[in-house]
Amino acid sequence: MEETKKNKIRLLLVDDHQIVIDGIKNLLRKSEEFWVVGEFQNGYDALEFLQENRVDLMITDLQMPSMSGIELCQKVKEQFQEVKILVLSMHHDPDVVRKIFASHAEGYILKNTDRKELKDAIYQLVNGGTYYSREVLQSMLGEVISKEKESQVKLSPREIEILQLIAEEHTTPEIAEKLFISPRTVETHRKHLMQKSGSKSVVGLIMFGLKTRIITLN
Repeated sequence: MEETKKNKIRLLLVDDHQIVIDGIKNLLRKSEEFWVVGEFQNGYDALEFLQENRVDLMITDLQMPSMSGIELCQKVKEQFQEVKILVLSMHHDPDVVRKIFASHAEGYILKNTDRKELKDAIYQLVNGGTYYSREVLQSMLGEVISKEKESQVKLSPREIEILQLIAEEHTTPEIAEKLFISPRTVETHRKHLMQKSGSKSVVGLIMFGLKTRIITLN
């Protein structure tokens, strides 16, 4: 059994309501590829757990006592960069979404999500992608759409094409296959996009594309 667990996606659940933690576990109960290695009701205990245990992905709430979910995200990214973060919240107003983007959490979905979206988000994150629910992205887009373009950065048609595919949650191998180029070429374009936009993460890159209206969400 221990050998089987080695191949599972190791999850850490953080929420100050046990009923929410139980709900997440229930949604994932029938999926044999997940292993909940820890569950805590505050950020301090979660950080202490991460000091001694390997975790692939942390699912956290935003509103918790002592340490907010945003602060927890920031600390995890500072100390455990390899841990992917999926925020699970019932809030999606632009101010909150902006703070989550700034914390470099790779994913953000709402608590009314279903089993499929939760699993899709987890898979996307552990495979190097991002996952922000449509409601969350639309909320942010509604704010930035009225602003003027923030940059006069010129992107090539190929760079715009790759940026759009990144925003649509395609992985590097998928983009390479779609455009008939090598994964290394995709990564080179991604690097140039990060440099031109001044972004520090894929999340920041997507926000740049939305703010400048270079890309759209279908």
